[in-house]
Amino acid sequence: MDEPTTGMDPVNRRHVWSFIEKFKKNRVIILTTHSMEEADVLGDRIGIMSKGVFKALGNSIRLKNKFGSGYRISIVTDQIDLVKRKITELVPSAVLEDDSAGALIYQFPMASINYISAFVKWVEDSKGSMIKNWGISQSTLEEVFLKLIRES
Repeated sequence: MDEPTTGMDPVNRRHVWSFIEKFKKNRVIILTTHSMEEADVLGDRIGIMSKGVFKALGNSIRLKNKFGSGYRISIVTDQIDLVKRKITELVPSAVLEDDSAGALIYQFPMASINYISAFVKWVEDSKGSMIKNWGISQSTLEEVFLKLIRES
C-alpha cells in the first residue's frame, strides 16, 4: 500500500486505519507513507529510509527509545523557583526548554529514565498544592524520523 490515507479527512483516515488493522491479521502488508502518525498506528515493524538507505528498523517503541530524545515534561505552577530546584534535585540531567507564564517545559534525556518514577511520585504528591497541572510525553516517531533524516 502506498500512502493509503494521504489527503483524507481525520474521520475517514481512522476508518481506513481500522480496516487495515483488521485486514493485516495473518498477513504481511508493506505500507509506504510519509505520515509518521500512520506508521506509528499501523506499523508492527517500521523502517526509516533516507536517500535509498535504511537508517532504522524496529517497532515504534524501540525506535523512540533508541533514537528519541527522551521525555518531554510540562508543568504548570505558581511556585516556579521551588519547582525548578526540586526537578534539578530529582532529575539532575533534566534540561529546561521553556519557562514562561508559570509553565515549565523540560526535556528528560533517555539516561534519566531511572529518575522518572520518583519524579512522578513527587508531582502526584504535589498536585493541587505546588503543581496545578502536568503532562509527560515520549519522543514522537516524527521527531525520530526528522533526527535520522538530518543526520544523513
